[in-house]
Amino acid sequence: MKLLEVIVLIVLFAGVSSACNYNGICENGEDCVICAPDCPSNGTYCCGMGNCTIPERIQNNCPIDCNDTFRVESTNGTMTSLDQNGTSIGKSSPMGTYSNTTKGGGVSDSSNPGYVVPVIIASILGAAAAGCIALACFTLKQPKAPRYAFSEVEDGMTMREYNVQYADPPTAEVFDVPCVRSVSVCHTPNFRFRPSMEDEAIVVPNYGGVESQAYFGLYDGHGGRGVVDQLTVKLHEYILLKMGQKNGDILLALKEGYLAADRDVTENSMLKDDKSGSTAISAIVRTKENGERWLYTANAGDARIVLCRAGTAERLTYDHKPDDPSEAQRITNAGGFITLGRVACMLAISRAFGDFELKKWVTADPFLKEILLTPDTTRLILACDGLWDVCGDQEAIDHIKEESESAAASEKLVQLALKKGSRDNVSVMVVFL
Repeated sequence: MKLLEVIVLIVLFAGVSSACNYNGICENGEDCVICAPDCPSNGTYCCGMGNCTIPERIQNNCPIDCNDTFRVESTNGTMTSLDQNGTSIGKSSPMGTYSNTTKGGGVSDSSNPGYVVPVIIASILGAAAAGCIALACFTLKQPKAPRYAFSEVEDGMTMREYNVQYADPPTAEVFDVPCVRSVSVCHTPNFRFRPSMEDEAIVVPNYGGVESQAYFGLYDGHGGRGVVDQLTVKLHEYILLKMGQKNGDILLALKEGYLAADRDVTENSMLKDDKSGSTAISAIVRTKENGERWLYTANAGDARIVLCRAGTAERLTYDHKPDDPSEAQRITNAGGFITLGRVACMLAISRAFGDFELKKWVTADPFLKEILLTPDTTRLILACDGLWDVCGDQEAIDHIKEESESAAASEKLVQLALKKGSRDNVSVMVVFL
């Protein structure tokens, strides 16, 4: 849903529910009634409701009688209060001064600015509630992307045929990395649903000048490319710097490298007005002197790394989502809040780089893992949520298990995501170990 549509709906809704203006006159020309506490408007002005369930009479600005309908009409800037029979029972000035005569004949004439404040408060709360309801309703009513069963899509269908005029067939880029068998990256902006490409991938062979070591990274941006572009240049450099400082402790280097890169992004004056952020996944393959090959991974956000071990999917990352109990507890302990599954009703992930306005609650502190690579650990998938939102871990592994080339495997996974109706940018890296 477009933001403009939400704003328009909120304004329209607020115009109806915000009741009367400061003069006690309905802005839409309908009757303005003052309701008793048991009525829907809870003792404040309300528009277009006709008679309240329990009408009220007022003496000294307090409801004391519910026998007569109380209606306010405006004549030449003066409000006249009428009972059910249309008899005048009081007048007021245009700016909220209110007086009335009770049924028993007693008269109370007093200034009533106290009615203005509840009306304003009710208006604000009504508009806020309307906004949340409108957003939720429109989100639920968004048309779903077409989901094709495999029986309905021929295996030979090209991406151009599938996406019509929205995108060219994605083609994988292959990288030469000495310490693994093959690496490829395939991506598509998915212009059918996204106006721009905010993903980025990086492959660094001979990482740190060591032929038996390589770095693989994939960054999934949101709100722009400012943070993604910085990570592409700096994150692997920070990790390498920390590896030199931490006596080769790669997991600790990954953790401190992530945090250092996030500080750098946050303090970058070029990004002071930037509203973007990015999730990240990183993998380092390293062969030790004894011949053992190890895999070290880190992630912040909901991009994933999935390892194929003897044909079975093994997730090496953790999805950082606001509705995760541990993440929700961390955020609330820091003074934040979660609404509609989003941090501060804004961000659908709980860990990321950037997102400066939410930095008190959204950290880049990564989830870490290390794995000894063995002959049965054959393939590695690094992908953003454009794939994982529509595809399970094991499904992805099964989908490429017959492929002998990483390029074909990554292309096939991108096509799978699009065929299953992904609405996001889709980026996939496949490493044949």
